Amino acid sequence: SVAGDETVNGDLTVNGKTTVNDLEVKGKFTTSESNFEFTKDSVFDADVKVKGDFDTDGNGHFGGNLDTDGNATIGGDLSVAGTSNLKDTNIDGKLTTTGDAEIGGNLNTAGNGHFGGNLSVDGDITGTNITATNKITTKYNGIYYINAYTNILYDQNLLEVNN
Repeated sequence: SVAGDETVNGDLTVNGKTTVNDLEVKGKFTTSESNFEFTKDSVFDADVKVKGDFDTDGNGHFGGNLDTDGNATIGGDLSVAGTSNLKDTNIDGKLTTTGDAEIGGNLNTAGNGHFGGNLSVDGDITGTNITATNKITTKYNGIYYINAYTNILYDQNLLEVNN
């Protein structure tokens, strides 16, 4: 039993369980055990560096930024409350949005496109084969030019409208 301050010059080896009420380490703390377990909340007032894997059985919360130099794999859903800035993004599956989608560059698709509502185009529409299953109406300077409900056939020399 030690009742007052004690100074040890050199190594200290303890066999068995050691209970410490307050522990202050000045310098490097090294353990050779494979598991280092905290059974209560732990507060680190400086940076913590983990050279191996970092696993948690509970939730993780970061009050600041989270940066990674490598890849990130998320096994469940990803919920983002703020703005997401994504550089090059590959989505291997379905993309669903409940709000507006704005694209500042080109939109390219290798498959078909479907619009469940109206389509507004400010520029030209260019296509190899354009099919309308209902009616096509064109308007220029307030004048409607073609209303067709059945077929519009066009080749280089002929525009044919069938009702």
